[in-house]
Amino acid sequence: MTKKLLISFCFLSVISHSFSQAKRYVFMEHFTNTRCGVCAATNPGYYNLLNNYKDKYHHISIHPPIPYSACLLYQANKDDQNQRSNFYGILGTPTIVFNGTTKKSASSVNASFMDAEIKKESPIQILVKDAGTDMRISNIEIKTLGTKPAGKYRIYAAIVERVLQYASPNGEKVHYDVFRDFASDAGGDEIDLSNQGGSVAKSFTYTLQPSWVPNQIYTLVWVQEETTKEILNSGSANDVITATTQEKILPFHIQSNPVFQKLNIIFPENLQKNANLVITNLLGKVMYNSSIQLQNHGFELNVQHFEKGIYFAKIESGGSSTTKKWVKQ
Repeated sequence: MTKKLLISFCFLSVISHSFSQAKRYVFMEHFTNTRCGVCAATNPGYYNLLNNYKDKYHHISIHPPIPYSACLLYQANKDDQNQRSNFYGILGTPTIVFNGTTKKSASSVNASFMDAEIKKESPIQILVKDAGTDMRISNIEIKTLGTKPAGKYRIYAAIVERVLQYASPNGEKVHYDVFRDFASDAGGDEIDLSNQGGSVAKSFTYTLQPSWVPNQIYTLVWVQEETTKEILNSGSANDVITATTQEKILPFHIQSNPVFQKLNIIFPENLQKNANLVITNLLGKVMYNSSIQLQNHGFELNVQHFEKGIYFAKIESGGSSTTKKWVKQ
C-alpha cells in the first residue's frame, strides 16, 4: 500500500453569471480477471465500442479473485480490490458497473446504452491536475455548477495505470486503466459539497511503486453517494473538457477518412492562424505534436509511415479544441 496524505480545504466563489450543469462522464468500473477465458473473449469487443466515445467516459479495470484468485493483478492489491468488489456484490467477471448503479456484462454493453448515458449531466464538475515524478500530488477542485445535491458523499482517488503490457494466462496482452491503489481511503473520504457557485479543493499525494510505469500513471477521481452508490461525476488529468458550459468547439473535418498516405484536415474560415495539432494512437501514444501552418484553411500531413489502425487528431486554436478519430489504411 502506498503512503497517503490528504489535505483539504473549502472555498466559496461569487459568480455573477448564470449557473448550469456539467458534462457527466460515463464512469465504468470494469471487473475482470487475467485468468478468465470469458473475459478474454468479450473484453476486446467492449474496448472496441469504447473507441467511439473518446473523452466521454472514465474507465477503471478492477481485478477481483473471480473466478481465479491466482490472477496476478488481483495479487498486486488484494485488499482494495476485494473491498471494491464486495461493495457492489460482484459475483462474476467480466462485469461492468456504470456510475455506481447499473451492472452489465461486457458483452451486453452496446451503442444505444452508451449514447443514452453520455447525454446525462451533473451538478458538479471535477478538475484534476497531477504533478511530480516518483512522488505525485493530485490537486482536485470540485465545482458545484448546479443546485447542490442532497445526500452524503464520499470522494475516491484511485491510482491507475493507463496501459499495461502483460501477456496474461487468458491470452490478453494489453490491459487498460488498471487499478493500482487508492490515494484516498479505500472506502472514500467524506466530502461536503459546496453550495451552487462555490467549490471544494482537495489534494492527495502518493509514491509510485517500482513495478508501475511512471508515464502511464494517473489519478482518477469520483464523487459517490453513500447510500444509493450513485456516482455524481468523475475526473482525471487526462480530461479534455469537463463542463458543458465551458466547451468551445473548434469545427474541422478530415477529408477522405480512412487515410492512406496524407492526412488532410480542413478548417472553417474563422480559424485563427495559430493552431496546434496532436495525433495519438489507440494506446494514447503521441505520434505527432506540433504547431501547424494553415494554407487555404487546410493542413496536410504525410502519414504514410504510420501503421494501420485507429488514431485521434486534436486541434487547439484560440482557446478552443476538438478531437476527432481517423483510420489509417
